This record gives sequence, C-alpha cells and structure tokens, in this order.
Amino acid sequence: MAASKAKEVGNTTKVRSSSRQFVKNRRNQVHADDMPRKQPENLFLGPPAIKGRQKETKKSEVGPPCPLLDSHKASSLQRAARLLDEGQVVGVPTDTVYALAASCKHPASITRLYHVKGRPPEKPICLCLSSLDQLAEAEPPFSDLLWDFMRRCYPGGISCVVPKGEWLQRLGLGEAVHYVGTKDSICIRVPDCAALAYIVSMHGPIAITSANISGGDDSIHHDMVVDTLGHKIDVMVCDGDSKQLQPSTVVNCTKIDQGVISYFREGCTPIAYVNQLFEEAKSAMKFKPCPLLDSHKASTLQTAARLLDEGQVVGVPTDTVYALAASCKHPASITRLYHVKGRPPEKPICLCLSSLDQLAEAEPPFSDLLWDFMRRCYPGGISCVVPKGEWLQRLGLGEAVHYVGTKDSICIRVPDCAALAYIVSMHGPIAITSANISGGDDSIHHDMVVDTLGHKIDAMVCDGESKQLAPSTVVNCLKIDQGIISYFREGCTPIEYVDSLFDDAKAAMRNKNEK
Repeated sequence: MAASKAKEVGNTTKVRSSSRQFVKNRRNQVHADDMPRKQPENLFLGPPAIKGRQKETKKSEVGPPCPLLDSHKASSLQRAARLLDEGQVVGVPTDTVYALAASCKHPASITRLYHVKGRPPEKPICLCLSSLDQLAEAEPPFSDLLWDFMRRCYPGGISCVVPKGEWLQRLGLGEAVHYVGTKDSICIRVPDCAALAYIVSMHGPIAITSANISGGDDSIHHDMVVDTLGHKIDVMVCDGDSKQLQPSTVVNCTKIDQGVISYFREGCTPIAYVNQLFEEAKSAMKFKPCPLLDSHKASTLQTAARLLDEGQVVGVPTDTVYALAASCKHPASITRLYHVKGRPPEKPICLCLSSLDQLAEAEPPFSDLLWDFMRRCYPGGISCVVPKGEWLQRLGLGEAVHYVGTKDSICIRVPDCAALAYIVSMHGPIAITSANISGGDDSIHHDMVVDTLGHKIDAMVCDGESKQLAPSTVVNCLKIDQGIISYFREGCTPIEYVDSLFDDAKAAMRNKNEK
C-alpha cells in the first residue's frame, strides 16, 4: 500500500514538474516571439495592410501567461471572486475538467468567453451555481419530479437543461439572461468542487464553458489551460490534475414532466447511471402524490387559496370536468401549468372568475348585447372569448395579462361550482386549464388527476365525480356586436342551446331599443 502510494505521489510530482516546464517553455517562447526578426525579402505574405495587421495581432495576442492562484488558499479564491466582480475571465477547476468563468453581472465578459476560446456563437454557455439551494431561492416553477431528479444529480458531474423563465431574474441574471443558454432553455451546472463553490457563493451565478480552444482537448490540468489560453485570460485558479478526464453529462430535462429525458452529451457520468437516477425519481413521485383537500370544508378551501397565493398549482373541481389552477399574481405559476400537463405553448389558458359581478367591477367596455348574453351564460358550462383591454389591469392581472389568453383576446370562465367560487373570491382571478395530460382524457374524478398528475401539482381539492363528462363549450364573442357568434369548441353545453341564449339576448336588445 505504502509503495503504491509512493508511486502515485511520484507520478503526480512528475506531472507537476513536467507541467511547470511547459509554463517555463511557454514563457521563453513568448520572450523569443518578442525579439525582432529579419524577414526574408522574397517571402510572400499578401497585401502590406494584411501583413501589418497579422504582425500586430500576433504581438497583441501572445503575451505572458496570467497570474496563478492556489485553489487551497481562501485569499486566492476571494481574489478570483473579486476579479469576476470586475468583469474578468478566470480559469477555474470543477469536479470534472477545467473551465473558464465569467460574471453574469457583466454580459460583455460572457461574450469574451466566446472570443477567448473561439467558441461558435450558436453554442450555448452554461450557468454555474454553488448549490441547489441557490437555485431554490429563485423559486423556479419546476415540478416535484424535476426537483427530485436534480437533487439526485447535484452537486456532481451532471448538467440539467431546463426551461428559462422569470426565475432567472430573481436569480440576479439581468441582461445576462440573453447571453447564457438558448432562447428557451438553460443548462444548469452545480459542480461538486469546494474551490469553485466558494467562489460562486461569494460572487453569485457565473457563466462557464470548458477551458480549451473550441473543438480541442479538454484541460485535465491547470497547466494545459495556462499553456493554451493563459495569455488570453486574467487569472488561473490552479488545482492540479482534474477530477475527471471528461466534462459533465448534459441531460435534456425540458420534457421531464412528460416522463421523458434525453441527452445532449454523454460525459464522465454514464447515461445508464443517469437513467437509473431518473427511474428512482419517477418511482419516488409515484408514492408521493400531492396533499388532498376536502371540497366540503371551509378550512381546506382556505388552504387552497393560500397555496395559490404562494404561487402553487392546485387541482380543483369545476361545474364540468376537473381543472388545474394557478394564480394570476404569479405568472411563473401559469407557465408551470403548461409544463405540468405538457400543453403546447400556442394553446391559450382561460381566466376564471368567481362571478360576473367580479368581472363587472373591472368595468370592461362591453356592449349591452355582450353583457346580456354573458348574464344568460354565467355561471355555467359556457366560456366566452372576449377582447382584451385595460380592464384586465383593473381586474388585477398585472404581468399575468401576457400569460392568459392570446395577444388580443381572452376566454372567461365562471363555473357554477361553490367550492371553486369560494377559492376565487378569497384569492382573486386565477388561470385554469383542464386537469389532464395535454391531449389525454378529461378528468371526471379527482382520483384521475391524482393518478396522472398528483406528483406534479401541490394540492388537489377533492369533490368526487365531476358534474359533467365534457369541458365547457367555448363561444367566440369577438364579433357579437355584428350579430355573430361562433364556436371554438362544443363541450357539455349544446351549441343549439347557446344559440337560443344568443337569440334571446338579441331579442331583449331589440325590445329595449323599441322602448
């Protein structure tokens, strides 16, 4: 054992000695490059202007290597954090291979990462955090399944790609949100590396990418970074041999709530092992359904309203089939509705009110005909699509106005359901969508919701069998003042019956005008 250990130490010493010689040679090469050389007269180097630029570029790009910091010294790591604060680019160890880091407080330094290593602009850069707790503080609207899976992956040599959202601003990214990840997703890295975790805990989230020339070998010792990029970065945190010979395994978690993960890259962590973690997470969710609330108890309905206030997603009964509800005070929770059920983003979500009086308080500029028609439809199994307007702000929607309905219209739902009306009267307007996996069967009992989505939502208000077997009928009222209505969907209320209500409303208007 002692002989083996001595051999290991001897090998490490040789690596470090050899690495130091690399740096010495590099420095000698730099000084040699700075010495004036006579150019052969007959050597063709292109136009004089190009020739001059080439010579200047060489002298400016090749300089002495950056300062070296010891990863074992607190003072060195504190200095690295300060340099990041100043917008510098820092070479850092991770739990896999070495990386280059830039501050999310300085988007220009993230751009510099691309230039330093010659990274193609279409290749996204990861976001690095010190711990999963740092992510949790931003309250991203992730499902319980995704959280469970990430807890099994982090910290370590696995990176998870997740949907972007407003939570990135709560994490403090600011404009850097446009410089990391893609337009819709971002790769989260939480390395199991004490030195890097300390730097990030002091500085805040950073952008990282592998410390190599793009397409080149990964850096498995700090001397490899210094030798290839030391003249382009501002400092190098030295930690000797890397912990792995490959980068992290990158997992696509954007469809995890549909029971699917895929891979952008297999790295140091085998895919088979990650799949095992995912199966364990799914299994844990099967035995961890959400809390169940009795629809007949005031206390439990008050609990549901409080959960909505906190930005949670709640399963609720309606006067038709079961629905999922989210607060209009928390737009991120409305986004979560889409993720929970796998709803396509182009499909709008309805606004649910407790009564028509709640709508009237916002004073929407609707015609007498539209008001009369809605009074005949609400409350009940009919939903009316009406034009959007400033009245939605008077209703208290705020930023949620961009998360419900389409750009120009919104579907209003006023269910004839006492339990839901009580919740909405306490909480305020909510966003709702059917409580099923998108494209699947409607949930006609709370058990159906619990069985399919119970591990993805935060509570379920249980009311037994649903009142109908189909959802509401959705009426297009955008041209009602031209004497026209049409239908987006026929549901539990027959179109013939809705047409008769519309005829009654028009007749009432004619009688009113004649008087």
